[in-house]
Amino acid sequence: MSMQDKFYETLIKEIPIAYAHHKMIYDALGVPIDYEYVDVNAAFEKMTSLNASEIIGKRVTEIIPDIVNDAFDWIKEYGKVADTQTNREFQTYADSLNKYYRVYASSSQKGYFTTIFLDITNTIKRTHEQTALITMLNDILLELDNEFVVVNIIAPDDILIKPKSDMIGKHLNTIVPEDLFKQIEYYASIAKKTQKKTTFEYTIDYKDKKRWYKSDCIHTKILNENRFIFFTSDITEKHELEYKLKQSESLFRALFEQAPIGVALVKDYTFMSYLNDKLINIMGMTREELVKTDWKDITHPEDLEEDLRYFNLFKSGQIPSYSMVKRFIRKNGSIVWVFMVITYLMLDEFEDRKDTHVCMINDITEIMEMNDALRESERSKSVMLSHLPGIAYRCAIDEHWTMHFISDGCLQLTGYPPSSVLNNNEITFNEIIAPEYRDSLHEQWRAVVKDKTFFKGEYEIITSDGKRKWVYEQGQCIYDDENNPLFLEGLIIDITESKNRELRISYMNSHDILTGLFNRMHFMNEMQRHDIKNCLPLSIIIGDINGVRLVNNAFGTKRGDKLLLSISHLIKQNCREKDIVARIGGDDFAILMPNTDNETASEIADKIISDCEKLSKKPL
Repeated sequence: MSMQDKFYETLIKEIPIAYAHHKMIYDALGVPIDYEYVDVNAAFEKMTSLNASEIIGKRVTEIIPDIVNDAFDWIKEYGKVADTQTNREFQTYADSLNKYYRVYASSSQKGYFTTIFLDITNTIKRTHEQTALITMLNDILLELDNEFVVVNIIAPDDILIKPKSDMIGKHLNTIVPEDLFKQIEYYASIAKKTQKKTTFEYTIDYKDKKRWYKSDCIHTKILNENRFIFFTSDITEKHELEYKLKQSESLFRALFEQAPIGVALVKDYTFMSYLNDKLINIMGMTREELVKTDWKDITHPEDLEEDLRYFNLFKSGQIPSYSMVKRFIRKNGSIVWVFMVITYLMLDEFEDRKDTHVCMINDITEIMEMNDALRESERSKSVMLSHLPGIAYRCAIDEHWTMHFISDGCLQLTGYPPSSVLNNNEITFNEIIAPEYRDSLHEQWRAVVKDKTFFKGEYEIITSDGKRKWVYEQGQCIYDDENNPLFLEGLIIDITESKNRELRISYMNSHDILTGLFNRMHFMNEMQRHDIKNCLPLSIIIGDINGVRLVNNAFGTKRGDKLLLSISHLIKQNCREKDIVARIGGDDFAILMPNTDNETASEIADKIISDCEKLSKKPL
């Protein structure tokens, strides 16, 4: 495997962005009904809590049966990508995994698709928390769904009537007294009907003391889910409220100034003076320059139409907030990618100013560039694999060498299309290997897996039309974090032409070209090799043919060569399979006979002499 191949492989496996390659499954009518895991990286396992060794080669409905009940139709959307070989990017919620993902899906081969995605669950949650803290700095934030089930609570544990873990996922009427639930239900219904904030006060016994609370309720959508948001503060004692307000103001200032995201107040299309340092840094302009800037003028032209569409819906009150990925153009002309959230700032001094809103941006330029690099890497990898003079593969460590991935070069090398070899659909790769090499290859690979070394070897395969080809294979075993072997990966290339050339050269180096017998050099090497105890008794017969030069002079060299061929054939016929017969000179021949006594050697020599005498009586 080349350094570039290793680089791309390592990049995909070790990059902290989840990567997965899939094969789409269709019904008899060609409608996508499922998809199969072909390859995943470590980040995928970490983000999904799915182990690669347990899912590779299996369908998603086997691994996550509830995926078919998700609000988002994963199989249908991925089917479109695999069928049309297009790209798609989206952000959605996976009910079956209880997580939010930002997904980039692409397909370079019909029926297959690749996904690169990020787990943005924590980001979404942090956005909720930061938005709540920035917009309404109260003591308790309570998030309920439309059925009044608690979705989230943001509050210190010591001011709650129960631990958060005992409340999240429970119906509110099982947590608070019945009369308080009815009061909350009433004001929530008004907020939902009017789509305006409602404010009410209530009392509750807490730590043996009656305390008063003030709660603001809004009904909104968060990631396309209807939610009731209650912002609640303790108003039991005025001086405590004033103290908490001062603390909240300090917290707001600290959050605003030290927030890891850019925050700004915006009036229509112009930035106001409320800008934190992070936003100034992201935008690459001074505070003074930003205050005078219309955000439309620094929005990338390709993103402006979408941004204005959302902004007009936001201004008209049709949506309470919106978020999008967009590009700003900095003063120096460079591009910065951001994830932007636009929402109303629900503070008293801004409550009636509907033209003022808060803008929060997070710099995601590095992530976007990484995505671009991954897409280019995938494209380059695909091009590289399609031009290999052989195949790249990933296979199981089993008796069949079950292929989980095999490149398109499989057809040219073996005569079988990749689909027929993948997962042993029509033929196993072990069956393609010539029978005499199968056992030794398994033994060599077992040693490689055990010793964690690299495999290098040459062997023959039998193609679909019955022809034999020499191949060179180089590969290695891939292990998990606990050093358990997972699968094998490597390259197999066609070396038939070079191997045949090598065999021809080897043959010429050891054989006499005219007679096909071994030559003098090979005979001398064999004498040294057989000069051992196990070969004793060792006999040698040496003889020459009288009159070859006379035949050459009288009848020409062709007749002489014919005579030499006849004699060599005669000698070979009278020798045994273990005997080494060589032409060691022009008309000189020698026979090396291991484990042969003098009597046996003499018998063979006499037989050769007798046959030569018979041959000499025949006309040339």
